[in-house]
Amino acid sequence: MTTTVIDDFYLQMATKENLPAINQFYDACGYRGSATQEDQVVTAFIGKYLVGCVRISKEKNTQVIRGMQVRGKYQYQGIGGAMLNKALELVNGETCYCVPYVHLVNFLTRYGFREIDPDSAPYFLIQRLNVYREMGQKMVLMRHDIKA
Repeated sequence: MTTTVIDDFYLQMATKENLPAINQFYDACGYRGSATQEDQVVTAFIGKYLVGCVRISKEKNTQVIRGMQVRGKYQYQGIGGAMLNKALELVNGETCYCVPYVHLVNFLTRYGFREIDPDSAPYFLIQRLNVYREMGQKMVLMRHDIKA
């Protein structure tokens, strides 16, 4: 598959006024989670059209990358990677985690995440992973470590 980078997209940090539109976007993508005022949300636009977002949640003093979504026709064009790079800047070098689908492991590895033994993660993430797996979802735990 050839990757084409879209030149006319831009990233923007969401404000609390953007949350309803972001959560409508999540619904349209089939994502069951939602963004809250406590999250930092990186959004991607083409013109005024929301084409992607990812959120950084601080849960139990742990940074968690959640809810990365890119509209179908805009996938594989560099938008997800740009959003992820911005999200990693926002965690300020702290260790952060994500609970992605198995098919995203190679993508996330390119950005410094590595798959970890679930027992080495914070307990609340182990519980989340177990719930997802009980629902039949093929998920793993990954961590992005502090940069020296």
